[in-house]
Amino acid sequence: MAQTQTRMYYKNEAKEVMKGQYPSVILFGVITLVLTGIVSTIGDLFAPTVEEFTVIDPGIPFLYLIFNIVLFGLSALIAYGYTKLFYAISLGQVIDVKAQLQAPLEEQPFRSILLRFFMTLFLSLWTLLLIIPGIVKAYAYAMSYYHIMQGEQDPLAAITASRKTMFGHKMELFVLDLSYLGWYILGIFTLGILYIWIIPRHMSARMLMFNDLYGASIASDSKKDLQRKVPEDPFAAYER
Repeated sequence: MAQTQTRMYYKNEAKEVMKGQYPSVILFGVITLVLTGIVSTIGDLFAPTVEEFTVIDPGIPFLYLIFNIVLFGLSALIAYGYTKLFYAISLGQVIDVKAQLQAPLEEQPFRSILLRFFMTLFLSLWTLLLIIPGIVKAYAYAMSYYHIMQGEQDPLAAITASRKTMFGHKMELFVLDLSYLGWYILGIFTLGILYIWIIPRHMSARMLMFNDLYGASIASDSKKDLQRKVPEDPFAAYER
């Protein structure tokens, strides 16, 4: 099983790597929030109006559906963009916001959209069983976008790779997430202002853990490949 650092290590490292990065993260967040807000607002113009379970205005269902599909695709691209953004931050790179915004469109965008579709489908089916299986699978799929970012071409293969990488580490990630719960609750009393500070740290801590897990999985796969490619010398036992 891959070795990871302690929860406090990732939290402290996240604090360090985020130094000087907040302006870029905030700008990226504002731009993506505005984009999704515009698409969502326009789509709502065509939504049906329902009062007390009675349809008052049917709206324009076709256009409402189209804008919801666009919003789904946009959210998938943004999820990929955030993965790239915090990966760069975790490596201590200087952030180019324009390049980070362009990356989802330049790096085979349909992979991200298909990945989002399959993840949503599978998680919905698991959640139909019970809430707990859905949560467990959400953590199993947590590194799917990470594997897409690393060059995995097949969205389904990315989900499978995430399941393998997260095997035995879902609880670690859950505990890491849980350790930020108090800050998120406190953020409610600051009208969300605290989230500007805590969300980037949280996402950076997650990314630092993902880096360790991915690096360990690559090393493990390389070792297995070497063992397969280099058969044991049948005469080794007779050598002195």
